[in-house]
Amino acid sequence: MKEYFKVTAALMLFTLGAIGFLTFVRNFDKQPSLVLTSTECASPCWYGITPGQSTSSQVYSALDRIEGVDKDRIFESDTVVGKPFRITWYFKQTVEDGMGSVRIQNDLVTAISITTVNSLKMADLFNKLFRVT
Repeated sequence: MKEYFKVTAALMLFTLGAIGFLTFVRNFDKQPSLVLTSTECASPCWYGITPGQSTSSQVYSALDRIEGVDKDRIFESDTVVGKPFRITWYFKQTVEDGMGSVRIQNDLVTAISITTVNSLKMADLFNKLFRVT
């Protein structure tokens, strides 16, 4: 019975150590959410991409300038003249944001969407969006 407790305690200690190590490694080179790091323009503009003003070529140019965007994972949905389409991209793995997309209609951005998973604190978002200057 004594051996059973020793083995169980060792397994629990190993598991806790592994979880602690993996948490440390995950946060070691973690970069902040790119939703908040844009200083080029005020919301709803993001890194120079402005709904109602930016064209698809300006979107590609902006994505090329953003350090956290994985340049090999930028995609465009099927383009049909006059119909809306999307430009979708993924972020590099060190960035906690998942992916982003812009909706394009008549060669103008109509919406920007960025998926975040545990990378964005609501307080930080509200401070960015509703900052009084």
